[in-house]
Amino acid sequence: LKLLKSLRDRSEKVTNKEVLKQAIQTLESQEIKKAPVTFKLNGYPDAKKVSIAGSFNYWNPGSDYLERNGESWTIEILLPGGTVEYKFVVDGKWVVDPENPETIRKNGHTNSLLTVGNISLTPVTPQP
Repeated sequence: LKLLKSLRDRSEKVTNKEVLKQAIQTLESQEIKKAPVTFKLNGYPDAKKVSIAGSFNYWNPGSDYLERNGESWTIEILLPGGTVEYKFVVDGKWVVDPENPETIRKNGHTNSLLTVGNISLTPVTPQP
């Protein structure tokens, strides 16, 4: 909102549509720092589909699918610094990360907890 107000204040002749367009262009031009994080789930040799859902993808179990790599399932996801909650979804069954002892209990559910930080973040420029 501050960005929209500052853009509007610069020129009173600018329409709301133009202000919004300028704001979007400004936000898209800023670099977003993210780090690649590899999630790995061992076992589940008979699983057909394994995905990951968490605070980083709006808890959407159909968003990020892991690939089978021998005896495990893996995926690399670019995440911004901070703390994320997540669970694996194995053929529709929600599973906490058995390799990660960090968990959080909320609303009667236990989720795996990961802090992305203390690492060198790679700037990722949004593509038009």
